[in-house]
Amino acid sequence: EDIPAGVTVGILGSQDQTIRVGNPIRFAHKIAIKPIGSGDVILKYGVPIGFATTAIATGEWVHEQNVRSYFSAKREVKCNE
Repeated sequence: EDIPAGVTVGILGSQDQTIRVGNPIRFAHKIAIKPIGSGDVILKYGVPIGFATTAIATGEWVHEQNVRSYFSAKREVKCNE
């Protein structure tokens, strides 16, 4: 379901960890569960899906405006080889 900004949510699989949502998060979108530095790898279920193009705070929406796709980057490298 959609999550409005300012709501505190629990992290699935963690009894103690909660985060406060910084931006509205639409259904099926990603949210940072810890701070992510610019250039850091973004993991989804332990699999790299992209690189942060800017710092992303805990509770922020993780989306195409702050992530460069890992798959696009790999394609570019293969094309330039």
